[in-house]
Amino acid sequence: MTLNSEFLFSMKAPLLPPLDGGASSAGHLLPILVAEGGTFEGPKLSGRIVAGGDWFRMRNDGSGVLDVRLAIQTADGAFIHLTYGGRLVVPPDLIPQVMDFANAQKVDPAKYYFRSLITFETGHPDYVWLNDVVAVGVGKVGHGGVSYDVHLIK
Repeated sequence: MTLNSEFLFSMKAPLLPPLDGGASSAGHLLPILVAEGGTFEGPKLSGRIVAGGDWFRMRNDGSGVLDVRLAIQTADGAFIHLTYGGRLVVPPDLIPQVMDFANAQKVDPAKYYFRSLITFETGHPDYVWLNDVVAVGVGKVGHGGVSYDVHLIK
């Protein structure tokens, strides 16, 4: 069986600076809240990010574990809940630059791995099809936050 995908949307999420939750046995806790002004745009849905955050954890091996919850609102008023996990794997010498959201665009995204697996939940009749699919986000950091190209996996 062949894996096929379809472009769903591009998303830009401005981020507040990480909160330092300290080191735990599972890694360093760095919750990151989404700031106002986030957007997503694509052929089947577009709108704004209403609220959300990443309960990000930097593991002891230097790779980042994503644990994101977002509430988004489409241009026609539907609310959709996104949940996603993933990985941000950055060479150790580039971690300080990549975690500096305002300036991280200076680091070539080809030098790090930033992927997410996204699921959706909504009760809006025009978008219930999202409840039964998964998507993959290919991310990059910079310009004050993160951006993703999100692809529906068929």
